Amino acid sequence: MRRRIARTGAMVSAAVLVTATAPALAQPGTDPEVPRDTIGPAIAITAPDPVWQDWHGGAVELSVRATDISGVEFVSYTLDGAQSGGGSFPVSSGKVSVWADGVTTITVTAIDGEGNDATKTHTVRVDATDPTTQLLGVANGARLVRGSLHALFHSCEDLRTGIASCATTPPRTSGAGVDTSTLGQHTITLTATDNVGRTSTRSLSYTVVEPELRVTRPPEVTGHTGAPRVGDILHVSGAEFEPAAESLTYRWVRGAEIVATGTSYEVTAADLGHQVGVQVTGHRSGHEDLTWGNLYVGWAVEGEFTVSGVGRLSGTATEGRTLRVTPPEVSPTPTSTTYEWTVGSRVVTTSVPTLALTSAMVGRRVSVRVGFQAPGRTTAWTPATLTGEPGGATRTAVVTGKAWKVLRRPAVTGTPRVGKRLAVRAPRLSGKAQRLTYQWLRNGKVIKGATGTRYVLRTADRGKRISVRVRATTPHRPATRATSPAVRIR
Repeated sequence: MRRRIARTGAMVSAAVLVTATAPALAQPGTDPEVPRDTIGPAIAITAPDPVWQDWHGGAVELSVRATDISGVEFVSYTLDGAQSGGGSFPVSSGKVSVWADGVTTITVTAIDGEGNDATKTHTVRVDATDPTTQLLGVANGARLVRGSLHALFHSCEDLRTGIASCATTPPRTSGAGVDTSTLGQHTITLTATDNVGRTSTRSLSYTVVEPELRVTRPPEVTGHTGAPRVGDILHVSGAEFEPAAESLTYRWVRGAEIVATGTSYEVTAADLGHQVGVQVTGHRSGHEDLTWGNLYVGWAVEGEFTVSGVGRLSGTATEGRTLRVTPPEVSPTPTSTTYEWTVGSRVVTTSVPTLALTSAMVGRRVSVRVGFQAPGRTTAWTPATLTGEPGGATRTAVVTGKAWKVLRRPAVTGTPRVGKRLAVRAPRLSGKAQRLTYQWLRNGKVIKGATGTRYVLRTADRGKRISVRVRATTPHRPATRATSPAVRIR
């Protein structure tokens, strides 16, 4: 029992050292009961020294430690303010990182082996934001004319800890004019440092140039008459600047779009419905480039073909034959060629230069014209002449047919005896004849006046051979002739 009391006494003495409030031990001869620990743990929160006043310039690592004569059973913490969260330690001490920009309060709670608790708070101020800078009055990348006046203002700000320094390189006063006495590029750098040592920089560059060029004579565009046509080749020249430009750049525009560069431009189908123009830029060392324009030539319209002569139509305008067109020379080369054939009142459009003549075309007048097409150009039509026709070249021709074929010869019917009447049975042809004429023959010779479909035999016919010759005629076709077999007259 004494050994236990001695150990307990040692623990009580330790409690006195930590808290300085432990109760007195019982004196010898009194009640031997050891007093209980009724005081919570002692909590220590340590942090690095702040950089400026109570502020740190970055993340802060706090060391937390709890002690108690009865031992520490549990330690936890919570964070409130700029940074929130919490946690606990597996032992009586640990570390907590506070990094959020602003003010954060840590509250630590510890519980000892007797169930007594204690709480302690600590406030941490962190400036984790770099200072801000501004350069106003001159744009970054500006081109400033030599000798011109341009004020440049600078400022620095830090909302947490304030600004320790705000200075430019090269040194200058806010609101003073920038140096424009020397040609070339200049750079000004502003550096800001706040009271916890955080810095930020901002740079601005500008170029000092000679004054801009001035146009004394605008460019001139040639190569067109009136509105520019597709296929026209436009030329530009004559732009003059002061002081004289060392070189010129020409840009051709379609509306507001730059489509080509150079001193010449061919108007294309893509330009239709748009204004075509040109702009010129003068260049001179040490001077700002000057662009003049746009000088619009006009609204682009369709171009035209140049056709030399007329087409030539070869072949014979006869049923079963084929007519062929040879186009004339044309410039520029078309992308497609159309052949418009007119047969009577019917128009046939094809992409081939030939037309096969059919029986349905017989008697119809045939002509053809050739059309040339290309994007952005008006279709050019030219007629074709037919050579070899009676009277020389002509632009139209009537299609003639072939003679009808005899499928069955005519025949003589009736009694072949003097005084009797003979009749003719018409021939059967491959087509319908418009008119049939007859001529009776005696021994193959014409009988005068015997031109009807009937014939009365005479005395002169006795012993002779009588036949009939039929002539079938159709407009625009050769006549077809057929003779019947002869019959002997009794």
